[in-house]
Amino acid sequence: MAELIDHGGRVYAEALFRAAEEAGRVPAVDADLRDFIESLASDRAALGSLLNPRLPHESKQRIVAAL
Repeated sequence: MAELIDHGGRVYAEALFRAAEEAGRVPAVDADLRDFIESLASDRAALGSLLNPRLPHESKQRIVAAL
């Protein structure tokens, strides 16, 4: 299972990097991603909500937008 999660994460990370590279925005995307990760690390309730499979997608979008 961990291999599947690692592979999936790697696929998304590579796609994000390619898109940022093509747009010439690698440093800005990197900073935004670091800020997002720090926000999740400091808000365990938000992280728990995002990991909740029962929470609707729209609710998760609102949580991410608020971070």
